[in-house]
Amino acid sequence: MEQCGLLVTAASYYREAVVVCVEHPRALKLLGSCLLGLGDTRDSVVLLKRAVQVNPRFADAYCDLGSALQV
Repeated sequence: MEQCGLLVTAASYYREAVVVCVEHPRALKLLGSCLLGLGDTRDSVVLLKRAVQVNPRFADAYCDLGSALQV
């Protein structure tokens, strides 16, 4: 859905995934990236920082966090 431009729908699914597993780094990263695409930079940074804390080797999360901090 995210690739098709349906960011709002994708974000709602990612939110559900984060609720189910609060410490899942990929779910945190995907939701953070989606929120960044929707313009919610503040929440995006919080989620991406948490993804990096949970998995310090998650390069994609660092990349998206850097992008979010640039905004």
